[in-house]
Amino acid sequence: MWSVAVVAVAENRMRGAELDNILQSLYVSAVTCSKKLDLEFSADKEGNEEGKKVSLATVVLTVMIHQIYGSSSGSTTLTSDVIDQPPANGICATLVTIYGYKCQELEVVTDDGYILSVQRIPEGRVGAGGNGDAKRQPVLIQHGVLVDGMTWVQNQPEQNLPTILADQGFDVWISNTRGTKFSSRHTSLQPNQQEFWNWSWDELAKFDLPALFGYIYNKTGQKIHYVGHSQGTLAAMIALSEGLLVEKIKSAALLSPVAYLKTTASLLTVFFKEASVCNMLYLHD
Repeated sequence: MWSVAVVAVAENRMRGAELDNILQSLYVSAVTCSKKLDLEFSADKEGNEEGKKVSLATVVLTVMIHQIYGSSSGSTTLTSDVIDQPPANGICATLVTIYGYKCQELEVVTDDGYILSVQRIPEGRVGAGGNGDAKRQPVLIQHGVLVDGMTWVQNQPEQNLPTILADQGFDVWISNTRGTKFSSRHTSLQPNQQEFWNWSWDELAKFDLPALFGYIYNKTGQKIHYVGHSQGTLAAMIALSEGLLVEKIKSAALLSPVAYLKTTASLLTVFFKEASVCNMLYLHD
């Protein structure tokens, strides 16, 4: 647990007393959050209070990643959907082009002002791939909760779904949900404002997915295959049930689909479900 804390919060830069102070502060935040929600965090089976502290801190650390990666990115005015100077630490530069694939860093603005980062792999390493000279079929790949688009491309190309699909002749689009590392900007809000985090799964279905589908459809002129994982399946099911994507979607592959959390037994899942992550822990501000 402590090693997880070091990696998640300090990225291996903090040591000793400094890290202890941070964990203590996170523990206080977690206790405050749990009291606000009337949640009970008990000690472990042996009554170990230290284990209780680590467990609480770990819950908070999972969420604090949003602040670590997002706090330096503020509001912006979007002038182009294609980034003229792609970030050196972006998904394309760090995990895609290094293997010989073309990759574009794009930005899509939702109707409620969130600026979503999108990566496009327009073709495989061998050009047309499995479709020959045919027009490429677009595929949108949507990650799950507490991760971002990077999760799809962390293995070798032969083991990554986006690059496998690109090599088979598909036009691959990787999305990043609002509030994640690469989508932490808004046209008027800052990530350290509580209003920036005033959204839930409903907004992902109402704003994020329609914006992404509309953008890709306008660029390609084709209906879109959709691959969603976990939270990505929930957002899709909500959007489809409201008739928001039906005219632009060709098929949907739902990996580890989830619709309800009422029967979950995991303390961590209950915490996130009931708290809406305690407004991303801006309680301590």
